[in-house]
Amino acid sequence: MPRLQNRHAFHERKVALPLTKTNPSRSALASMGVAACAGYAAHAIYHVINGTPQDMLWTCHLAALLVGAGLLGRWSIVNAAGLMCLLLGLPMWLLYLFSGEPLIPTSLLTHVLAPILGFIGARAIGFPRHAWILALGFVAGIMAVTRFTTPSEANVNLAFGPMTGLSLWTVGGAAHWLLLLVQWALGLVVLQWILAKVLPRPD
Repeated sequence: MPRLQNRHAFHERKVALPLTKTNPSRSALASMGVAACAGYAAHAIYHVINGTPQDMLWTCHLAALLVGAGLLGRWSIVNAAGLMCLLLGLPMWLLYLFSGEPLIPTSLLTHVLAPILGFIGARAIGFPRHAWILALGFVAGIMAVTRFTTPSEANVNLAFGPMTGLSLWTVGGAAHWLLLLVQWALGLVVLQWILAKVLPRPD
């Protein structure tokens, strides 16, 4: 009998795995949305002042605006798409730092603060299914914009080729884009599955 009770308790724990949904006020969510947007704005101003405006267009920076817009409008799918882009962009940022590049203080606002706000927001307004599709469309659109509006030597969003020193393939052109988008798609699908396990669904 105790063994059956233990199994029942384990089943209850599995069912209760998603985090409890929070219920912050609209003003609190709006404040978080403003903070996410302000974080991007501060980082963008840094790049403009330092003569690198093209770096404003990195997906992991612009995704902070998705989080901000999602929280301001209480659009769970927009916030979720921004959160996933930020989380997948985090390893690249860390590799950038570990390679010896300097830490830009304002980058903490987009790479650390924004995903925290996005995660808190997802607990409040939910994490919907299929948000990865919006995130992938966002990534593809930003890649196209950076391909035609930024210098190739900056290689923003890897729109012109793989990261220097970390190349896993040597193809270029359309094949490079396709491989990059496939990588993003796989990463987003896996991340969607993981986050859906721990975050509540929208009402």
